[in-house]
Amino acid sequence: MVHKHLTLFLLIAVLVLTAFVTGIRSVSAAVVVDRGDIPVDVNLSDQDMNTYAPVKKIAVVSISAPQGVVFGEGDQWVRGLYYYSITKLGFVDMPFNYIVTWQGDIYEGKDGGYDVSPLVDGGSSDSSLSDCALVAYFDNRRETTNAGTVALSDILSELLSRYNLGRGDVIAADVVIAGAAEEGNPASLIVYASEDQDWRGTVSSSAQRA
Repeated sequence: MVHKHLTLFLLIAVLVLTAFVTGIRSVSAAVVVDRGDIPVDVNLSDQDMNTYAPVKKIAVVSISAPQGVVFGEGDQWVRGLYYYSITKLGFVDMPFNYIVTWQGDIYEGKDGGYDVSPLVDGGSSDSSLSDCALVAYFDNRRETTNAGTVALSDILSELLSRYNLGRGDVIAADVVIAGAAEEGNPASLIVYASEDQDWRGTVSSSAQRA
């Protein structure tokens, strides 16, 4: 009888522990496709001017395919973004730290490691931002999907934890391209806080800074 009670107790303990661990995993590290696993020609990008700086904000920008350009699956679109950024827009690489697709996939963008600065210009305006990690959400010209929202929440929560930031440090952003390839200067982004969208509600409340 004692053995039965002990077995039942252990079974309950295992079930409770499993539920607890599962609950933690649901808001823990995001599954990110490493830059090295994206099949692109890395020789086109230039990492010689990479910079690293403390991250003070997490800026989220919504992006769509250029007018008239249609990409299929998210992985195809990320490859297209890589080549389009370099060959058409004049960037030395994808300008974002991370790209989240409407399908719920997360890709590492700019090469150079976790703490590499995105291709952001400080700009001349007091309203522009520079010390930020830049996350792009590709909406594929549709409403934000459940899968995309979950993936975005995962990567934002992970970044806030990594940099010891709180939900108030997540901002919606608009970007403007500065510089032009024909002028001999690589392109960069000027980032402005946007009033059009608020992504803070996407982040799990567990990501709040203590």
